[in-house]
Amino acid sequence: MDNPFSNLFAAMSDYGNYESRKVNRTDINDYTIDTVYTSDYGYETAIWKNDSDDMAIVERYEDKNEAIEGHNKWVEFCKTNPSKVWNIQYDEYFEF
Repeated sequence: MDNPFSNLFAAMSDYGNYESRKVNRTDINDYTIDTVYTSDYGYETAIWKNDSDDMAIVERYEDKNEAIEGHNKWVEFCKTNPSKVWNIQYDEYFEF
């Protein structure tokens, strides 16, 4: 899906059906780690802190098993109270 409009419509189709797309969601310390299936990019993990609207997409996966393993890895990462993380969506550091 290289067409930006296709990505937009795919993302819109995900709206409202979070529970059916959720792989796992974990709250630890002040962080939320959320791994879901998206129509535009497949499985991915996002992290945000303190109920912020701003989040970083930190990893994408080929399948659900990879997504489960990746989610657990990011939970462990957030136990260290990181101050920043690499956001793969924008190819830059995201500061919490």
